[in-house]
Amino acid sequence: MESGGEFSLYIHIPFCRKKCAYCDFYSVTDLSLTEEFLRALLREIRMRGKNYDEKNQGENHLKSLYIGGGTPSILPVWAIETILDTVGRHWPMSRNTEITCEINPGTVDRQYLSRLKNAGVNRLSMGIQSLDDRELAFLGRIHDKKQAVETIDLAWGLGFENICADIIYGIHPGSETGLHQTLAAVVDMPLTHLSCYMLTLEPGTPLYETGQQNPGLLACGDTKTDLLVQVSDFLTGQGLIHYEVSNFARGPEYCSVHNQGYWNGSAYLGLGPSAHSFSITEDQRQIRFWNMENLAEYISRIRQGRLPVEGTETLTREQQMTERIMLGLRTARGIDLNGFYEDFGPCFQPKMEDLIQDLETQNMGKKSGGFFSLNTKGWTFLDHITEIFVNTLDFP
Repeated sequence: MESGGEFSLYIHIPFCRKKCAYCDFYSVTDLSLTEEFLRALLREIRMRGKNYDEKNQGENHLKSLYIGGGTPSILPVWAIETILDTVGRHWPMSRNTEITCEINPGTVDRQYLSRLKNAGVNRLSMGIQSLDDRELAFLGRIHDKKQAVETIDLAWGLGFENICADIIYGIHPGSETGLHQTLAAVVDMPLTHLSCYMLTLEPGTPLYETGQQNPGLLACGDTKTDLLVQVSDFLTGQGLIHYEVSNFARGPEYCSVHNQGYWNGSAYLGLGPSAHSFSITEDQRQIRFWNMENLAEYISRIRQGRLPVEGTETLTREQQMTERIMLGLRTARGIDLNGFYEDFGPCFQPKMEDLIQDLETQNMGKKSGGFFSLNTKGWTFLDHITEIFVNTLDFP
């Protein structure tokens, strides 16, 4: 982490009741190791916390804590309470610390949510995905529309004031009607944030195999591109801020602190199997490291009193530049041009300015106040534009 600064903490809960057809995040459906995992995770928190306490004399404090998965709400609520209590013993948290817990409809009730709130969780992230029962079944979700709506209403009624929902679109040809119905419904719900993701077929997932065998079953690239524009136009027309390619907020105060840390290149620590971390040293070296993606091995390593790190790398200047471009173009804030030239050299300015001028001519982005950002049209070609930037700005 940055010495004496704020950082974010991610905790990965690897359990799911059922593996969704599209998901390639590390998770397991065998719950027999739940208690052993919890003991290992608490020990990892203490090991990491002791390390940073000794290094920074308690100066590092959390700006955000995100408990994700997997399905964190598959754990008994006392387990989440214990995790939060243990984290708080090692890293100071303020009233402004954003504390998010992912939950899935069908896995929580009134008592569970009430105890989460009392434990300090101030932001819920719900895996709604769709309000069309046919689409939910196709995706392999365990809940239906009724459970999703009831969970949102229950959370709001209990006093949660920051509730995020995930939505997936581009599920199959002709899914526009279901998407529009879902969006029209969620904007009338007490949700403060929406994360809208285009369905991506990841190798090794059941849907990837389905797409390989039946290419016409899933939405094609052009349809997905049109849907991104439709999603953005509808939600911004309802007053939401489109602040990142996939994310919308009711107002600036509801933009995800945790995710903005990723996009802005801030330090974060990941705990749990498969979790990734990013650290900035005092001499400004940027280091990425990650935990092993195997639950049994993760538990075994911690039992031995060793951190479960599987790999580490120090980012080269070229990698740092690539990530600055890639992450900056995702956000409505865009790339800080002056900061870019200061960090990587003014030699890049002529080529950068030529690229920006070309994109402005094509109405795909805008330079303003020392920043360059893409608009919705530009975001529909995000991967291609990022590739052009990286290939054009050859690192010496």
